[in-house]
Amino acid sequence: MALKTTQEEITAMTFGHAPGAPNAAPEKMASFGMAEIAVLHAGAACNRMLPSVKELEARRTVGLGGRESWYLNNMVVGAAQRGAGVKTRILLQRFEQVADPSGRLDSLTIQGPENVTFYQRLRFVVTHDNRACADAASLRNRIMVYW
Repeated sequence: MALKTTQEEITAMTFGHAPGAPNAAPEKMASFGMAEIAVLHAGAACNRMLPSVKELEARRTVGLGGRESWYLNNMVVGAAQRGAGVKTRILLQRFEQVADPSGRLDSLTIQGPENVTFYQRLRFVVTHDNRACADAASLRNRIMVYW
């Protein structure tokens, strides 16, 4: 989904997965550049990443009560548009055109605590708030669901 200016320039985009989309297999992740992470970080990041992804997906499934959902994987806002309410507008557009008509939930995973309040204002609820894996090097993740 993209939000455009009056000049038809894309100012923001969301990337995600539809309900029922298969989880990314390690081979698929490697084809999108994840193999470079292992090389650049001597395998440590990759060794933490795959179990973390699996753990987060399991927690997201629990938080959804077994229901399928849309998954907001990423959102990008052009530098010139930041702070102008573009994230709010594109998410409201996403809900109106995609999530709400489908009758499905929407979910996301974030690391930054500063983003929690923003998403809560848009009806997202935190279902999990902890580290993906038990080791101290893993990032704290928050799984949020739009009801």
